[in-house]
Formats: sequence, C-alpha cells, structure tokens
Amino acid sequence: MHEFIPAKLFLLPNRSKIVGGIFLLIGIVLAIVRFYFGIKPEFLHITVFSIYSKFLGTKFLSLIANNIFEEIVLLLILLVLFMVAFSKEKDEDEQVKMIRLSSMYLSVFINTLGLALSFFFIFGLAFAEVMVLNLFSVLIIYLIIFRFKYYLFQKKGSTF
Repeated sequence: MHEFIPAKLFLLPNRSKIVGGIFLLIGIVLAIVRFYFGIKPEFLHITVFSIYSKFLGTKFLSLIANNIFEEIVLLLILLVLFMVAFSKEKDEDEQVKMIRLSSMYLSVFINTLGLALSFFFIFGLAFAEVMVLNLFSVLIIYLIIFRFKYYLFQKKGSTF
C-alpha cells in the first residue's frame, strides 16, 4: 500500500449511496420549490439564535425571526452529497482509494480555479450566489470525476 494512503478510510456503507440518492432528489425538488418558485412554508418561520445576522440591520448573538426553509434545503443537499460521495464501493480496495484521492485532489483544484475566476468575472448578488453554490461544488465535482474514473477503472482495469 502507498505510504500516504491510510490503511482504513472512514467510509459509509455502500447502501448509503441509494439512500443519499433518494434524498438528493428530494433536496433538489425542495430547492426548486424554494429558489425558483419562491415558496417559503409559513410554519418554518420561527425565532432562531443567530451568531451574526445582517438584514436591515446588523445583529450579533441575538434571537431573530427567520424562515428556516432555505437552511433545511441547503443542509439536506450538503449532507446527502457527502453521503453519496463517501460511501464504499462494492469492491473498495487500494486502487479505489487512489482513485478517490486523485479525484479529490482534482476536484479541489478545479473548484479553486473556478472560484478564483469568479472573483474577476462575477459581481454583486450573483457573486453571493456563486458562494452558496461553492458549498456544494467540491463534492459535485468530486462525484463527477470519481464516478468517471471509477467507470474507466471497471471497464479497463486501470485509471491511467
């Protein structure tokens, strides 16, 4: 085994991919409901503790009224992306660990490059939207790269 690859990676069971995939679809539908149609369920408008809040005024360490639908949707999507990305493959071995490592490295590189370019080409509230998307982009890019490399590995027996 390569000395820089841990002998045991913390990975979720393989079946977590299926559960995560189902909840990812639910999260995407909820995101469309919230961000495309602008729907905020009234029952989710509650008082929450805020470390920092800036709407019409700036508040620190205070209670504020907030509709938590956005937070629930974003947390759901983040958790299920993590769940899908870090679930074991049926044949998890040293080669698959190498594919994971190289995929993560490449996804961080691509994401950082995209983020750096956004500093120069995206402005105003659109930049804030890019920052929100950045919460998920490393995992999404990782999943695309990993699935592609894993597919090639299964097909040819090598990722190179």
